Amino acid sequence: MEGLPTEVIVIDNGSTDDSADVARRAGARVLTIPGRRVADLRNAAAAVASGDLLAFVDADQEIDPGWTAAAFDVMRNPN
Repeated sequence: MEGLPTEVIVIDNGSTDDSADVARRAGARVLTIPGRRVADLRNAAAAVASGDLLAFVDADQEIDPGWTAAAFDVMRNPN
């Protein structure tokens, strides 16, 4: 994501490990909202996001290093 305008928002839904701290140290904004459904959590993140494009990534997904740049390229295409 280097050089691209990105914002990372992590929703901590009641984790018991140090994942929220790891996210903070990596520069993410962390919201702690335990016990809510996935749709509620995504809506909470979207409400505080400042960007024009949103991508939701779940904890069991791994993002390829070129994924963000490819997504930006696709969204720039008017077709």
